[in-house]
Amino acid sequence: MRITALTVAAVILLSGCSLKTNEERQIEKTVDDFMQAVTRGDDTAAKDVLLDLGGFRTLNPDVSARVDADSFTDAVLSDLLTNYRQMASMFGGKGIKVTAVTLGGQWYQYKGFPAFKDNTVEMKVDGEVVNFIIRGLVRIGDKWRIVDLSDNGFF
Repeated sequence: MRITALTVAAVILLSGCSLKTNEERQIEKTVDDFMQAVTRGDDTAAKDVLLDLGGFRTLNPDVSARVDADSFTDAVLSDLLTNYRQMASMFGGKGIKVTAVTLGGQWYQYKGFPAFKDNTVEMKVDGEVVNFIIRGLVRIGDKWRIVDLSDNGFF
């Protein structure tokens, strides 16, 4: 008896299994964690998903010759935190649920670190579907980090 690829795919779909890779699941969880932190107004949890000083130094090991890493990351984190606070206030405490993350193109700027640019996030806000773009995601060690949010009309 031969099992066709179509039969296997149907069984997987009907069983509720996903064809997502481990990386895609990790990225979706990272984005979901970030959005849930935004919804709760939890700056600490949201900031944990953003690129931090350690991540910045990992990506830019020779940065001391060009720029003050502390000042740079403080400015970038401050902008990202301001952006997500504005987004949270726009949703006015409504329930946010990430329903899908579609990865954009590979981003080679990060010196060999896995990274994606222009990622589409679909979420439901009190039942209404809303899409927005995360311009940059990069994996540092075992964590995916958001390094750039886009101006989607939310911020």
